[in-house]
Amino acid sequence: MTDADLLKLIQDGGKLEVPYFAGQLVGLDNLDEIAPEVVLPALKAFLSLSQDDAKTDARHLYAYYQSICMAVGEDDVHEEMSGIPSGPEEIWKYARPSLLFFNQLENPKYADPLTVFVVLEGRVEWEPEHGLQMSWENGRELVKAGSFDGHPTNGHAYADPSKDAFVHWSSDPEFATRADG
Repeated sequence: MTDADLLKLIQDGGKLEVPYFAGQLVGLDNLDEIAPEVVLPALKAFLSLSQDDAKTDARHLYAYYQSICMAVGEDDVHEEMSGIPSGPEEIWKYARPSLLFFNQLENPKYADPLTVFVVLEGRVEWEPEHGLQMSWENGRELVKAGSFDGHPTNGHAYADPSKDAFVHWSSDPEFATRADG
């Protein structure tokens, strides 16, 4: 896709094949109406991510799944699922990406105001009520994975910048994950 095609898609919305999600079509909407030229570099960076990146990031989704199992009870969670993931390598079978949008934070306490977050909204079988949110800083680095709350970072969601050290934040330290391991 050319830059002109991407700019039009950012402006008008539509569907986009996403390599990170094995070429699945995902909706695209510039909900915050950030200038398309500002969003374009982050979107291009995100589209350069591959399935290998998704495999690496699966551990954060698996931690999200495990934290829900612990909080609600495995039996209740598994009752709603089409199967049970045996580990991070299977977690993507139970996640359905639906919409990408963009966000910027005005408060420099949480991120440089020029940072563009590519945010994914989706569904997951283990948490149908709150779904999935993933957020990539400038489209490159996954900075948040968990239930959908509309905040692009954990620090912003909890009004606590120290939580930005975590990709998946859980009050149970066993399930909180960091980008660096």
